[in-house]
Amino acid sequence: MKKVIKNIFNVFKIIILVLLILFAIFTVYQKVFPNNPSVFGFRTYSIITKSMEPVLYKGDVILVQERSTDSYKVGDIITFKGSSGDLKGKIVTHKIVGIKLENGRNIFYTKGIQNISEDPAVYENEILGKYIYKFKFFSLIEKIMDTKIGFVLIIIIPLGYIYFYEIRDIIKDVKKIKNKE
Repeated sequence: MKKVIKNIFNVFKIIILVLLILFAIFTVYQKVFPNNPSVFGFRTYSIITKSMEPVLYKGDVILVQERSTDSYKVGDIITFKGSSGDLKGKIVTHKIVGIKLENGRNIFYTKGIQNISEDPAVYENEILGKYIYKFKFFSLIEKIMDTKIGFVLIIIIPLGYIYFYEIRDIIKDVKKIKNKE
């Protein structure tokens, strides 16, 4: 029975590790390559301001999906790359408060929930996608990582754990080799 539980625990650890590695690769891929590449039409972003509270909080990690701009409607939350004003060159996630058709193209008007004024007009080619999901676990990790204690808990302690067990295994292997001689 003890062996079965150990095997289940090992399988669970492997699944969690694979998921974390895939998420890390996905995120690093997006950070390293220019132009915010998507993976199968999806992108991840971190919320860095409080402008979208109470829907999205600073530190939340979100999933955004590319969609046809015709599918967007007032009330949707979109992520876009600003091209003018204070938002020029910045990746922004805000709520659509208005849509206007001009010369056959949609122009979107957005605003952070906590903001007083609207953002500059957002054109179709600036939109990166629609917010579809918040990763609660990764959001929690990111919020914890923003603190010194969190960094120690999330990075330093696990690395210490790995080093300790690796050194222990090396010592065991050396002892086995010496015993064989």
